[in-house]
Amino acid sequence: MDSAGYVQLSNLHSMHGEWESAERVRSLMEKKGVKKDAGWSWIEIRNEVNAFHASNESHPKAEMIYQVLNELFGIMKDEVNAYKL
Repeated sequence: MDSAGYVQLSNLHSMHGEWESAERVRSLMEKKGVKKDAGWSWIEIRNEVNAFHASNESHPKAEMIYQVLNELFGIMKDEVNAYKL
């Protein structure tokens, strides 16, 4: 039931462009009920460690954090589009 081997195998297939094989591995995980744990990240700000994972909204300042992230994504998207001209 450990997802690590499945994820690594799927990633290896993906790295080599073997998309159907990667999908078969992911489908097998689903069929067997193997769940991948969400990855966690940590950041230290002013001697305080903040831990979070993707789509985590439990942080007391989550609303502000996501607002800033959306602004940054908009800026990055504008920059990418400027280079496409």
